[in-house]
Amino acid sequence: MSGRVQHLIQHPSGFLFRRRLPEPLARLMGRTHIKRSLRTRDRREAVRRAREASARVEHLRAEVEQAMSEGRLPSREELMEVLAAFFRDLLEVGERRRDRTQGVPEWLRYRRVAEDISEDEHPHTVAERTGLLPPEMEDDPDGRVMLAEQDAYENRREAVERRLDLMLARAGLALPHDHPAYARLCRLALAVRVEAAKIDAARDYGDYGDGWPEAPTSVPPQAVPDPAGEARPTSPPPTATIRPAETIPYDIRTSQVPRSDSATKTPAAPLLSTAWAEFVAAKVSSGAWTDWKTERDAKRALALWCELMDEDFQHTDRITRRAALDFRDLIQRLPALNGKSIYAGTTAKQAIALADEIRRQLDEGRRWVEVAGTRKPAEEAEALAQRLTLKSINKVLTFFTSFGNWAVKNERADWFADRTNPFFNLLHEKKHVRRARDRDTAPHAIPDEVLRLLFASPVWAGRAPGTDTVEGDDILRDHKFWVPLIGLFSGMRLSEICQLRLDDIRERQGIVCFAVENTAETSTKTESGERLVPIHEELLRLGLLDRVAEMTRRGERRLFPEIVPRSSADGDYGATFSRWFSRYRYGLAQRPGEAGRRYAPLAKEAYVFHALRHSFITRARETPEMTDAQLDRLIGHKGQATRDIYTGTLSLPRLAEALNAVRFELDLSRLYLPGARRSLR
Repeated sequence: MSGRVQHLIQHPSGFLFRRRLPEPLARLMGRTHIKRSLRTRDRREAVRRAREASARVEHLRAEVEQAMSEGRLPSREELMEVLAAFFRDLLEVGERRRDRTQGVPEWLRYRRVAEDISEDEHPHTVAERTGLLPPEMEDDPDGRVMLAEQDAYENRREAVERRLDLMLARAGLALPHDHPAYARLCRLALAVRVEAAKIDAARDYGDYGDGWPEAPTSVPPQAVPDPAGEARPTSPPPTATIRPAETIPYDIRTSQVPRSDSATKTPAAPLLSTAWAEFVAAKVSSGAWTDWKTERDAKRALALWCELMDEDFQHTDRITRRAALDFRDLIQRLPALNGKSIYAGTTAKQAIALADEIRRQLDEGRRWVEVAGTRKPAEEAEALAQRLTLKSINKVLTFFTSFGNWAVKNERADWFADRTNPFFNLLHEKKHVRRARDRDTAPHAIPDEVLRLLFASPVWAGRAPGTDTVEGDDILRDHKFWVPLIGLFSGMRLSEICQLRLDDIRERQGIVCFAVENTAETSTKTESGERLVPIHEELLRLGLLDRVAEMTRRGERRLFPEIVPRSSADGDYGATFSRWFSRYRYGLAQRPGEAGRRYAPLAKEAYVFHALRHSFITRARETPEMTDAQLDRLIGHKGQATRDIYTGTLSLPRLAEALNAVRFELDLSRLYLPGARRSLR
């Protein structure tokens, strides 16, 4: 057979099926196209499977159209069967994966080799010795369980929506994404996914003791929603309150929302999630938002509203100015570490309650504080009780202000209760943000005595083979050696350092610099983050340019090829290293005996990697040779002073001079490389 076949795409890995979803399916499933692998490289077989897939889509459309024409919502019994089908489908995916596996699976081979050489905590070392790469979490049975549990803890609906929509469509059921029952169904599907992942992991180890279950046991029937029997409440707008996590409604997942064809009728006030999706789609399509991170942050901002505000405030016509102010008051109580550390897996409401309790104990003057079932010294608890900065609060509120402005500008003011933008003038003033930033910066800087302790630890003093936290004779000038030093002597962000390519090390006007740019492979936090940062003299003496030369000789493209991005961190190279840095600090402090007591100061929670950037900023502000505009340029902040631009203090030679004047009470001369390169030539 020759010629182009409809819905069939040839791909290096095999043929794909892709077609536009019919309108009712697209509206129900929240996306415009469906794309699936046909699992074959044979064209004739692919054509047959593509036609079968297209026929199934048409069959689903007919069933969904019939259900929608009847105006019928699914019953509890029907949704229980959907969850059971969802559960069985997940288990069948695992069986098909095992059917395709020949011999010992890669994850098991890697684990056996890693255990044999006792270095499973150092994947890059295992890879160097054996040529085996560590498996992705999705390819490891225990990793799949961890991912499923993490998705359930964080209520990541997008992890189950696609498969759940398919199960609903197969059953001929219509449950719109903006219906409250859909949000609850997704949470139940996340729990079912955890149960299926555990059974699937046991089967990977050869344990079929659970038999062939037809339905999950983790979801009691009374927990399943009954949309057909539930009526929408019509109570008047209540007072905004923090509500239980169980009532958290819909969380946006798509930027494609159908618009009404009628321009003459006044549309009914939509759910905030639906209106928000339209707002996000408009911003993306107009080019106002070009960075995917902005869209992600907008979704997180909406998720906070959904968690913190009462369910009736999920409709735009219930949102008043008072509700907007109440929301601002609530997010001001959120801990700075919301979603991390002891707050991982908690709702925003629970995080606020936990931070309030920690603050109460600290205000009583306790030296030891009870935190989530453990006792922590007051200085560590103080870091856990810190609230969001005004800058972070404004970042969230900016999305709501922009949403309200967009709605009013596009003749949607009647969405809101007062027919005006309820989020107008909600942000904290810039002068207050800057004052708070200056006040909060110093406490996060690492004292010189702790810096000396850190850079006298095994990574920089010599480590034993196969470990990072035990003293030895090996000083390996690898990424673990270099990344913290660059952070301290440049003030660059962790992700900016870890993503550096060899091409990003440049020489301009006789000054060797780091080039921080937005490219297809690299990114910056803000537009002002694009800059040239002179390399500190101390880094040159330590042999950084010799590292560049060595990587070039080996044919590498990046300065630190050992660092690979985590798939769960949106491709951010810094996330991998941040986790290692925290484990390293805590690992030193947890050593037995005198060694653990000596390194105990490193375990302070505030001394994360970003504290090295704060240390540089704090010391730079104390350096007479450094102007505010020069510091803003070096660290990628949008400065306010323009006088320095015209006086030439932002030229590379002057920036390098000011940078090299930044000093710490830290003696690294023992690590200087004799004959270290000072130029790229």
